[in-house]
Amino acid sequence: MRFLIKKLLREGLINEVILNKTLYHGSPYVFEKFKDKMTFFTDEAEFAIDYSEQKSFEGAMDREPNLYTVKVNTNILDTTNAEELEKLVSKLPDNIELYLTNFPISSNIPKDKLIRFLQGKDDYVPNEEHVNANVGDEVKDYDGDLMTVVKKDDKYIYCILNRRYNIYVDNLKKEKWDVNVGFKYYIDKPFKFAEELIKSLTNKTYVSPNYVSATIITMLGGTDIFGIKNEIKPETIKQFKQIWDKAKDDIIQKMIAENDVKKIKIFEEEVELTDTWRFFENDTVINAIIDLGYGGYVAKEDNYNTYAIFNPAETVEIIEYQIPNGYKFNSWEEYLGFRKYSKQYNEEIKKIPNWEKIAWKLASRFDLYRGFKNGESPKQILDNLLKELN
Repeated sequence: MRFLIKKLLREGLINEVILNKTLYHGSPYVFEKFKDKMTFFTDEAEFAIDYSEQKSFEGAMDREPNLYTVKVNTNILDTTNAEELEKLVSKLPDNIELYLTNFPISSNIPKDKLIRFLQGKDDYVPNEEHVNANVGDEVKDYDGDLMTVVKKDDKYIYCILNRRYNIYVDNLKKEKWDVNVGFKYYIDKPFKFAEELIKSLTNKTYVSPNYVSATIITMLGGTDIFGIKNEIKPETIKQFKQIWDKAKDDIIQKMIAENDVKKIKIFEEEVELTDTWRFFENDTVINAIIDLGYGGYVAKEDNYNTYAIFNPAETVEIIEYQIPNGYKFNSWEEYLGFRKYSKQYNEEIKKIPNWEKIAWKLASRFDLYRGFKNGESPKQILDNLLKELN
C-alpha cells in the first residue's frame, strides 16, 4: 500500500492540505521521525498518553509515555462531510467483507449498512427475550451472564446480575461481609436471629461466628454440621426463613435504590457509535480512500477522533517532542542536547570524592530539565545543590 501512496504523492493525486488542528501521537518508543506505514493520531493529548501507557503495558515494557505533537500536511477523509462521503460511496462495492473481531471470521456487510457505520450510526434492535420478559424472569445479558428482572417500564427492563446478588445473599450467613463486595447492603437480622437461637440452645453467652453460620445453613436445609437440627423447633425454622426471605428482598431493594442494576433498552432507536475505526480498517475501504486521493481518514475510538495517516514519513511534521510526557523539546536536536547535558552532569558528579554516598540527594531529572531550559550549565546546577547540602 505504501508504494501506491508514494506514487500518488509524486503524481500530485494526493492533495496536500494542512489540517487546521494540532494532532498528537502517544508511544512508549523514542524516535526522531515517523516510519513509512499507516500511523494513528488524535486531537486529544490525554487520549494519546493513555494509548502509549496501554501499549507499554501490553508489551510488558514498563516505559513512560512519550507524546509527539504534529502537523499533518495531507487531506483527510471525513465521513461526516456529506460531499466526501458521497465520493466514498461511489468507490465501494455493493457488499464489503469485514473482519470485525479478533477472530478470523469475516462478515459480508451491504454497502448502505457499512456507510452508516462509517458515519457513526447504527440501529439498536432489542433482544426479543428482553422485550417479553416480566418482573421475576431470568434472562441473559449480551455477554451471556444470567440476570433477574426486578423492574420494567415501557422503555427498559432493570435487572440484577445473579452472580453479584448471590454474593450478597451468601454474606447474610456471615458476621462480617467480605470487603470486596462492600458493606452498603449488609443486613444482619438473619445472623442475629441465628446467634441468639444457638446461644439459647447451648446456654452460652458467646458462640463463634462459624457456629452461627452453620446454624443458618442447617435451617436453610443444608448440611447439619453440628447435629443441631433436631434441637430446633419447626416453627423456629419457619420464622427464620421468613426473616431470611425478607433480608433477600431487602438486598434487591437496596440494589435498586443504589442503581446497582443493569438497564436494558427494549425499544428500537438509532444510536451513535463511539467506535467506528474497526469499519475503516480493511483493504476495501482503505484502498477506496487512497484511490480518491486522500492521505488518511478520521474515525472514532472510545468517542475520541482518531486520525489514520497513510504515509506519515512524508506528510507528518513533528513540532514538539515530549520525551517523556511533560519534558518538552521543540526539536530532535534539542532533545539530543538534553541527553548530552544529563551525561555531562553525571560526569561532574563523579569528580566529587565519595560521590556515591550523596548522588541520590542531588539533581532529579526534572531539576536537570529545568536547568537545561534556563541555560544553566551542569556544573552550575551541581554547585548550587552542593551549597544547599552543606
